[in-house]
Amino acid sequence: MNKKVLITGLIFWVLVMTSSSFGGHNLLTNGDFETGWAWDPNINYWTLWWGTQGNNLDIGDHTENYGENPPENEDAAVFWVNNGWYQEIIVVPGARYEFGGSIINGGAFPLDLTRALIKAEVGDINDLPGEYWWAQEIDIDETNEPNVWFVLQGDTIINDVNDSGIPVGATRIRISLSLFFDDPSGTGHAYFDDVWLEEVSRSADFNVDGSIDFLDFAELAGVWKQTSVTYDLVGNDDFIDEKDLEFLLNQWLWEH
Repeated sequence: MNKKVLITGLIFWVLVMTSSSFGGHNLLTNGDFETGWAWDPNINYWTLWWGTQGNNLDIGDHTENYGENPPENEDAAVFWVNNGWYQEIIVVPGARYEFGGSIINGGAFPLDLTRALIKAEVGDINDLPGEYWWAQEIDIDETNEPNVWFVLQGDTIINDVNDSGIPVGATRIRISLSLFFDDPSGTGHAYFDDVWLEEVSRSADFNVDGSIDFLDFAELAGVWKQTSVTYDLVGNDDFIDEKDLEFLLNQWLWEH
């Protein structure tokens, strides 16, 4: 690694010493729905998806008789297919995320030939609604006992040939709550609570110690101007150069 690049990196480190970012907390707002039932997304932070408010969707205290897991009172209800709630966040290229939440099957109207979904979709901010690069989902169906909270967690959200986290070009993750009928005669209700999305790691954390610092910088320096799939942060040429250094510096002092 030549001195010019090293000095540039050190200068950048000095400039950003007081600027760090952190993972390890819920990136969704009002994932527990405790702000109430208001339809205004500026109040409850969730946006209606397709449904007609007041008929097939609701946020309120529906499951007070279904136990104390989750212990809060408010939840989000979906009563019909092609209805739901969603929330979007801006993503960081190179980051990895996990998601999860709790779902109840049915109440007075248990699921029948129907799945209740929490779905994570990754895409670009310029995509049209419904156009996403890929998606993951976690669900329950009629085989899950009614009126019991099922706590679910999805896989780490990764979409890169080098296992490098969210790819360059992706700008958002949409978390949606909905029903999907496996058959036209499907029926049922579902309730959602404690939905979460968390950043768990970043690709520049080479030693996987939960922070991006000089240890990771040193690893990148050790393969400078060499070919490496592991350290190719940009993920397009397997060659370690200024583009990968810039990518690491943009994640500098991140901690989980």
